[in-house]
Amino acid sequence: MKGRIGYMIGLVALLVVLVLAESVVPKEADWRATYAKRDKIPYGTYVLHQSLTDLFPDYELNDIDRSFFQEWLDDSFEDGSLLVITQNFEPDSLDLNLLFDRVGRGNTALIAAEYFSQNLIDSLGIHFAYNFTLKDTASNLQCLGKNNWGPSFRFDKISTDRWFEVDSVPNAEAIGKSNDKINFVRVPYGDGFFLLHSQPRVFTNFHVLYNDHRYQQRVLSWLSSNQKKLDWDEYYKPFRLEANTPLRVILSIPALRAAYWTLLIGLFIYIISNMRRRQRAIPVVRPKMNLSLDFVQTIGLLYFDTKDHKNLATKMFAVFTEHIYSQYLLRIEQSDAFYKQLAAKSGTPEKLIRSIFDRHRQIQAKMQITEADLMIFNKEIEQFYQLSSQGITKTKLENSIPR
Repeated sequence: MKGRIGYMIGLVALLVVLVLAESVVPKEADWRATYAKRDKIPYGTYVLHQSLTDLFPDYELNDIDRSFFQEWLDDSFEDGSLLVITQNFEPDSLDLNLLFDRVGRGNTALIAAEYFSQNLIDSLGIHFAYNFTLKDTASNLQCLGKNNWGPSFRFDKISTDRWFEVDSVPNAEAIGKSNDKINFVRVPYGDGFFLLHSQPRVFTNFHVLYNDHRYQQRVLSWLSSNQKKLDWDEYYKPFRLEANTPLRVILSIPALRAAYWTLLIGLFIYIISNMRRRQRAIPVVRPKMNLSLDFVQTIGLLYFDTKDHKNLATKMFAVFTEHIYSQYLLRIEQSDAFYKQLAAKSGTPEKLIRSIFDRHRQIQAKMQITEADLMIFNKEIEQFYQLSSQGITKTKLENSIPR
């Protein structure tokens, strides 16, 4: 017992140390580019998602957390603009076909990503160029307005290492530049338009809060639509599959992470402290119940409840005669000699024995008997059993007395 108390004290002390250590250690910034609406980290999109109601006050905003195939398979879906901000935009062929169908109906899709599906690039006929040897960590961004390019916005921690080339693409229009390279294009498709942006990080929390957010407003203004509906994609995000893992959710929250490790350490201590062999508990063996009497009682109640009194009386008499034959070795006869012999052996009055047999003959002569007749017949038989058992006990006592 004392050992267990010591282990419990040690476990509580360890928990206190872990909690204090977790509260003292400064939290490190999470610089992962998740682009998720729920993330308030530098490269999440919580701020932009919350600002959509101000940027599009008359629009119906809808978050999509399923693939295009699952969301738009029904032909009855409503038209509207689409906004996708992610690291790699690589939907499968089914999703891409539905996206082309949606844009072809006259809708606009703005997709900001660092890498695009090759099928999408090839279908639109544009070229995506890369140059990862560039060392610049700042970019001057411009977005085409209604009349001119407008002001240039400086964005720190944004490199221009990928851009579009659309000189050979008919009808494609460059509507955005980063360090004089095209980072934002509009490509017509059917009755609608694809808007492709090569620098998705400009839409994250860090750059919306710490750089001039007028640039994001100018870019999103190209999403204007007559349908007054905007779908925000939350499916094609990095870490989406990882976010569905319960363990990652636990480890991403400091309090749950501390509780998780405390549980593991406590479980390890419990296993170590209980490795020694213990005596197995001795099971309690209950005596077997005599179910014969319960069975007889149940069958008797069954016959009694069905109101078949004559049948029950017949079975009672059969049990009674079997008892006489097995106990006193007498053949059942309805004669004076039999009555006298049974009375002598059982120690019961001859009058009671005659009454039992006479009442049985009366019962057999009737088509049906009443409950009162059955109760009288049962009372006489029970009286015989009681008196005969007393007589057997008296005989045994007399035989045990030495002469």
